[in-house]
Amino acid sequence: MENFQTACANSVMFDLISRNLSSVGSHDAFKEVFADAPLNMNEYLSQKGISRYNEFVGDSFDESGQVIRYGVNHYINEWNQTHPDERMPKMHKLKKQILSIVEPSFRIRTINDETELLGHLIISGQRNNVMLEC
Repeated sequence: MENFQTACANSVMFDLISRNLSSVGSHDAFKEVFADAPLNMNEYLSQKGISRYNEFVGDSFDESGQVIRYGVNHYINEWNQTHPDERMPKMHKLKKQILSIVEPSFRIRTINDETELLGHLIISGQRNNVMLEC
């Protein structure tokens, strides 16, 4: 419920922000995420969706720490620094979901036939120094 309220508040703020900051208002990805966020809230229920949403609020970085894309709050900071009498509120990130798994913790491989199963058993037995008799 709290994330839905945050998304609604950010949507209203996005409307205000996009009127003052043409760089934000004309950015299609920002429009897609923030303008319709309350209507598309089901996209932001998983941890992956929350992380994607939050990358648009804050900055997005690659693995080396370099900025890939600036988020809305970056542009708001620039505005607030150059227009101290017309400060705009910052957008808020969605809260992460407790115990939500981002990546699968394991994958199940499908064994298609007996020959493949026997091959896996032999390899496993060799790794564990077990002799299999068939």
